[in-house]
Amino acid sequence: MGVMTNMRWGRRTMKRRPRIMSAAHTRLIVERVSTIRGRVKDKVVERVASHYGFKTSNKDHVIQANKELAGKLLGDDGYIFEDAATSMGMYEHPILQDVINAQWFSKKKKSDGIVFGASFNPIPDPVIALVFTAVEYAIKQWASGLLVSGSQFSEADYQDVYKRHLDGLEQWCNFSTRPAQALARHQQRLYSYGRYRAGFHNVPERVNSRFDNAKLARAAAAICDASDEE
Repeated sequence: MGVMTNMRWGRRTMKRRPRIMSAAHTRLIVERVSTIRGRVKDKVVERVASHYGFKTSNKDHVIQANKELAGKLLGDDGYIFEDAATSMGMYEHPILQDVINAQWFSKKKKSDGIVFGASFNPIPDPVIALVFTAVEYAIKQWASGLLVSGSQFSEADYQDVYKRHLDGLEQWCNFSTRPAQALARHQQRLYSYGRYRAGFHNVPERVNSRFDNAKLARAAAAICDASDEE
């Protein structure tokens, strides 16, 4: 389920499974998604100044610096990089891990990231996209140079940003083998560090693959043999 989904997801699910999904059940799902979205937004807003360097002040030069910083970060999605100046660490800015830990790994064994580990190991694209969508929202609050709160973090206003980040993650993964491997390692680290934050210091168990390398090799060889016979 996409984390920026609203009631339309509920209606589509109702259409597919009308005997199972009651109206009350649908409301619970929608409320859950909306609650998570709001909580992620709040956690990002609390952290964005310290992570990106915004400062609260009435001094003109500080206000101007904040304004320039916001413009620089919002330009070309600079806020997603570990180092925006060099474009190093795409989708690896430290705020991502910080927010993931706080939202999904802060309740020890009752953390959603632990209870629903199969859905979070490794951290999926929609989680990353949601956090950085909230980061854009939070940075825009500083666009004037002063923190101006009160705007809505609604799907109507930010679904395009969310989709842009989902597409960006897919594009980065498909660009070449090295980015794909780097992104996969990053997503696994996000989960591992989150799990550590929840108090689980051992290596998480992974579901064994159905096919081992020997079986895959035999299957590949069979394809080659069949091609030779043709």
